[in-house]
Amino acid sequence: MGMVEIVLWVVLPFSSIAIFLMGLIWQYGNKESYATGFKKDCCTFVGFITIVTGIVSFFLLYGKGNFFWIWNLICFKAEYQNIIVSPILFKIHVMSFCSLLLILPFTSFIKLFNLSYLINLLYLLVGSGKRMIFGSYRGIGFRVTNRTKTQPVKEY
Repeated sequence: MGMVEIVLWVVLPFSSIAIFLMGLIWQYGNKESYATGFKKDCCTFVGFITIVTGIVSFFLLYGKGNFFWIWNLICFKAEYQNIIVSPILFKIHVMSFCSLLLILPFTSFIKLFNLSYLINLLYLLVGSGKRMIFGSYRGIGFRVTNRTKTQPVKEY
């Protein structure tokens, strides 16, 4: 049983984070290349489960020592003994989060984690929207046009 626990609580989180980071770096150039249908629906469902179990486990299990495993994972000192004794709700949360990180790079939702996309979106919402800071909006569904007032035609 020790090898299964090591794979579930040490190897899976690190590999899902690595796949997410690789998907963040390597993105498709156009929107049509992303998977639609089942993968997108599955990503939405798993994201919903992750958010719900995260909120519930934070409020119900706060201070019970379950979050030390997350801190050890961030510090690259993965100890699976902390999560083995944690409640099933926290284990479901961790598994759904790892699944979300594995599915996310293959859907168009990965664009939400792109820093230049977020800066451009913020600039578009707050600024005038006539100039882009980084890159272009092609590929993420925005079409930026400069609207000018039409000038009347002079008749001779």
